[in-house]
Amino acid sequence: MKSSDINYTVKNNLCLGCGICADACPTKSIVMEIVKGEWRPVINPAQCLNKKGCNKCYKVCSGVGMEIKKYANDLYSSSETSDKYIGNYERLYTGY
Repeated sequence: MKSSDINYTVKNNLCLGCGICADACPTKSIVMEIVKGEWRPVINPAQCLNKKGCNKCYKVCSGVGMEIKKYANDLYSSSETSDKYIGNYERLYTGY
């Protein structure tokens, strides 16, 4: 069974680093941090409501169910190009 929080996405290399999960979190328990050179969501478990059924971060995640980086690399000729487009999305929606 899949986890119902954003950690599933990160652990399975599906995370885009866009920050939508952090924006959707009603308790602001998710912050975006640079991990190994990429933006990743980090959950504060003391604030998180997922055990109570919240799961909003997981529901809004664009990476769930698809390997977004593989898809981007298939669309664009190099990882540099795909990172550019992913970075444009990230800046547009998160301001980073």
